[in-house]
Amino acid sequence: EVNDYLCRLFGYSREEMLHTDWRAATHPEDIPAEEVLQASLVMGEIPAYSLRKRFMQTDGTAIPVDVFIASVRDDAGRIDYTVALLRDVREEVAARTALEASERRFREIAEMSGDWLWETDLDGRLSYVSPNAEKALRTPRDRILGASILDLMAPGEAQRLGPTMLDIERRRTPFRDIEHQLLRGDGSV
Repeated sequence: EVNDYLCRLFGYSREEMLHTDWRAATHPEDIPAEEVLQASLVMGEIPAYSLRKRFMQTDGTAIPVDVFIASVRDDAGRIDYTVALLRDVREEVAARTALEASERRFREIAEMSGDWLWETDLDGRLSYVSPNAEKALRTPRDRILGASILDLMAPGEAQRLGPTMLDIERRRTPFRDIEHQLLRGDGSV
């Protein structure tokens, strides 16, 4: 059986879909990985599998989908039938691609900027520092990442600015013109 949604998604009629081998509707680059999973399923080594792959529409357009395939076996252990669930992930893939492009542009701008920029995660830990920040602090990036900006402040600065910085982090708001002294990797301020 196939449902109408699947037929519309791939551009096949119900009759075409029922008589189309999964390989014929799969992007050629995705076939080898699924053949391994399919063989393991048929041999009874695994009860089910899932993967992200590209199905081909009748017009040649590749559609990314998440696929879950499970076999239902009879009492003798033979496959009685197979169930396949597909989820169209075009929007998710497009959003991820756009996010990656945006992050790439941000990094390029940050690296060209004369300023130094940083980014924190939800816990207030540095998850990105620009190359200029690394140079200014005279500290390798891997020693900066994971620290709080307060951890990098000179003695007394964390107490003076701590509440302000924590409030900014809590509200996740941009800020500027907060002057403070940072402790460099060599101990100088």
